[in-house]
Amino acid sequence: MGPHRRAIDEPEDGGRADRGALGRQASVRCAIPSAYDLDLYLTDSSGSTLERSIDDGAGTDEPLSFNRTATGTRTYYLDVEAYSGSGTASCPCVFTKN
Repeated sequence: MGPHRRAIDEPEDGGRADRGALGRQASVRCAIPSAYDLDLYLTDSSGSTLERSIDDGAGTDEPLSFNRTATGTRTYYLDVEAYSGSGTASCPCVFTKN
């Protein structure tokens, strides 16, 4: 299982995750399969890491939260990277914006 990057403003995410006022919060929780230790990184469009979740251990769910510190339209990306484990597996993630 290699690195996977996805823009969180794609249509299947229920609309743009990046619109709104200063201080708006977004959160992501990914259900990690028991054979994997995966890490999450929330990055901006230039690739800078804004938040990360690197909980220890295989099968440990990864949550992260982000509070907007700027106004206007932005695109954010969720990078999922394998710390340990190999092969293919489903890793469902739920994105919530408040």
